[in-house]
Amino acid sequence: MKKLAALLLSALFLLPLTACRTKETASRAETVQERYAALTSYTAAAAVELADEEENVRYTLRFDADAEETKVTVLAPELLAGVTAHLAADTLKLEYDGLVLDAGGTPGGVSAVTCVPLALRAAGEGWLTERSEEEIEYGGGTVRALRLCFESEAGGETIQCTLWFGADDAPLRAEIAEKDKITAYMEFTSFAFCDTIAEPAAERFSLPRGTPCVTLGRKAVNLYGEYTEAHMGGDQLG
Repeated sequence: MKKLAALLLSALFLLPLTACRTKETASRAETVQERYAALTSYTAAAAVELADEEENVRYTLRFDADAEETKVTVLAPELLAGVTAHLAADTLKLEYDGLVLDAGGTPGGVSAVTCVPLALRAAGEGWLTERSEEEIEYGGGTVRALRLCFESEAGGETIQCTLWFGADDAPLRAEIAEKDKITAYMEFTSFAFCDTIAEPAAERFSLPRGTPCVTLGRKAVNLYGEYTEAHMGGDQLG
């Protein structure tokens, strides 16, 4: 009887706490959605991994976005380093070493250059399907993150976007799934809300120097162009 009474008392104490946490998570989720709905300008760097039919393709990319266009610069692999894609409303231009190529219309589906903009757009415009807070392995340690799942659209197809946000609302990682299969994985190494801050450093999220961005064989290239033995974290694709 004493054990039963103790269990009942524990339940009474836990229920209000759970309800309180659920309310806080819902409130924060709403704040994040509002923030990304208003987002027009940001800079970011991310390790991007795409699921191909035969093997996963990995890139390190820098994103510079404003109200007019999103500029995506390849940092790795070395063979493509320096190639820049300019994404506007309905155009795509490729630039390298001063040469510019008009590549036609903007690709509507999930690709290396569109996955980050698609995930961030989903955070502001997508249909929220799940929300929770959880501990994740990130940057060599464990951090508490807000996990939000959205249903959105790309190229006329329905996609599912899952994003993990840090305490400052900057994205830590993201996944895009199509037909219940993860097709793109992103791990952010820096992010700045350029249109909502007085001083860039105030809201800049970055990992310590030496943090890997993406694997290239047995080596990795980080945001600072350094090579290091590393493995990009996150769930396996495919």
